[in-house]
Amino acid sequence: MTQLIITIVAIALMAAMVLASINYVPAWYGYSTTAEKQVRAAMPLLEQAYDVMTRAAGGTPPAVQAVADGGFRSNFVSTLKFAPAAPTGFAWVYGQHANDGTNYANLNYFCLVPTGQISDGVGRGIYRAAGVFSTDQLFINTTCGATSTLGQPASFAGASRAVTFYVAYTPGVTR
Repeated sequence: MTQLIITIVAIALMAAMVLASINYVPAWYGYSTTAEKQVRAAMPLLEQAYDVMTRAAGGTPPAVQAVADGGFRSNFVSTLKFAPAAPTGFAWVYGQHANDGTNYANLNYFCLVPTGQISDGVGRGIYRAAGVFSTDQLFINTTCGATSTLGQPASFAGASRAVTFYVAYTPGVTR
């Protein structure tokens, strides 16, 4: 009888250990990974396209246009052939920082602007991707053209975040 009790207790302890060791993946994890990969792949590609186009124009960057995307499609898709994928709920915009006397005065940028509600997964992925880039070049804030990053919110429900990636042409330096 003692052996039966010990066996039952051992089985119960083993079941408890197995249940405690199971790690569940959050529902947003897949979206987060996809968004991170999209941002990490797109930014260097856009920076290179900007550099190629500016170099070809003798150091004059493509002009920002008075259209919703700032001329992103008309300026860069001809060079890229295909626009890089934007995370779900975002669209690409090309712009120029104001001449405000800061280090970012008149610098051009690419921006991921939210087009709708941002999911937790996409928002988390964007913040993770931002960690790969210089904190002087990529900013996550409420508007495009920002020069500071807001902390990650506890929930992205209702949070509007734009991702600004500054680009600069340096004569004689190829990327």
